[in-house]
Amino acid sequence: MNAPILLKPARIGVYGFALAIAHLAGVYLGGALLVIWYTLLLIPILSFIQAVVTRATLRYHQEFTNDHPSKGEAVGYKLAISNESWLGSSPIVASFYAGLEEYGTNN
Repeated sequence: MNAPILLKPARIGVYGFALAIAHLAGVYLGGALLVIWYTLLLIPILSFIQAVVTRATLRYHQEFTNDHPSKGEAVGYKLAISNESWLGSSPIVASFYAGLEEYGTNN
């Protein structure tokens, strides 16, 4: 299952406010402030490209100690996740649940 990319409304609002201020400053004062405006426009595009590259280069390997366990037999599980991207990446969080998550039994 692929986790969706989360967009937080508060962060989008702060970005929109910064974009509006940079636009006004760039239009009225010009120069370096106009460069800041164009840079702020590129941030979401570059961030999206980085997220797509990171997702495409994320590799995982899982193995079980026993494919068909008998009742009561212990099963070992090993999961290895590696980010093979050549770009710097945001932190990646992996969760493992042993038991039923809805009942609160998680490790």
